[in-house]
Amino acid sequence: MASATVLGFAYDSPVTEFPLRQGPGTTFDRTDFKATKGTANLIILDVQPDSQNTTSDFGRVYQWFKLQFPDGKTGWMRGHVVGIVGDMTQWGYGNVAAVTHAYTLTRSEVPA
Repeated sequence: MASATVLGFAYDSPVTEFPLRQGPGTTFDRTDFKATKGTANLIILDVQPDSQNTTSDFGRVYQWFKLQFPDGKTGWMRGHVVGIVGDMTQWGYGNVAAVTHAYTLTRSEVPA
């Protein structure tokens, strides 16, 4: 089973709360709640490329994760603060053995 963890930035940062969006990009409205760094075992509902094709420092389009939180709320988070683990095959990541920042991984095309 795959799951996500809010890891925060991969560098030293005082930021511990992260906004979620109503869709896979910064052009979508923010939700009415934020995610706290360290929140783990989140259900991954979907993964989509950035709606504006925004690219990371690695030159790849950011991926957005639709996550479900323990209280049932859902929202989209960009992969630069999300860690993933488990069988991510259905989203093109294969099996991820340990919690890894999603932005460091290459996502393959998933057949429709």
